[in-house]
Amino acid sequence: MTEAVLTAESLVRQYGGVRAVNGVSFSLRKGEILGLIGPNGAGKTTTFNLLSGFAVPQLGTVTFEGNDITKWSPSRRAQRGLVRTFQQARCFAALSVRDNIRIAVNALSTHSRREQSGGGDEGSRIDEHLDQFGLLAFRNVRAGDLSYGQLKRLGVVTAACTRPTVLLLDEPAAGLNGAEVRQLRSDLEHLRGALGISVCLVEHNMGLVMSVSDRLVVLDAGELLAEGTPSEISQNEAVIRAYLGGDK
Repeated sequence: MTEAVLTAESLVRQYGGVRAVNGVSFSLRKGEILGLIGPNGAGKTTTFNLLSGFAVPQLGTVTFEGNDITKWSPSRRAQRGLVRTFQQARCFAALSVRDNIRIAVNALSTHSRREQSGGGDEGSRIDEHLDQFGLLAFRNVRAGDLSYGQLKRLGVVTAACTRPTVLLLDEPAAGLNGAEVRQLRSDLEHLRGALGISVCLVEHNMGLVMSVSDRLVVLDAGELLAEGTPSEISQNEAVIRAYLGGDK
């Protein structure tokens, strides 16, 4: 079995009297795309916050590349290669597309990661990524002038340019039209295939997540409901009742 690069072990996070996450365990394997799905209120966002350091579990551990990172800050995790995006696209609206990426790359750059990058011109590497993701023509455009779909893609490209080991994508298809979702599918395959990035995504677009994920983790009411391949999950009776809807 392929080694795990990121592992959640018995995570518990409680807010008031509600356990948003209750004993959740799963792993992201090296080189895979893992979909994290479930109905509204299932605990997906809280789980993402626990993985990325924006929340700390009361119980359980998060392990990244063999290191216990449970108490690491989000910035420390990002600098080590565990990077996330947010559902709402974020950018410096007055700056160009290229400058937005440059700021993120510089913010997450460390001496060891600069050495691993093999040197070279930073601007050229950014342009190469922009070209691969179909945004090169917009490199000098103000980010605030991009369409919503382009802005969402900028978030993915920016994350990719920081050379993460793991990328956590929070609802990357939210608000995208059909053509943009198809492009996103291609982007995700490029992240995993050409760039070697392991991807975990929270997503409500079942067509996308079923087609691009190697495995799925299903949460319901803060607990792990099921885990398996898209084919296995689509035939799981408990998942059908809790999330996919209807009778088999």
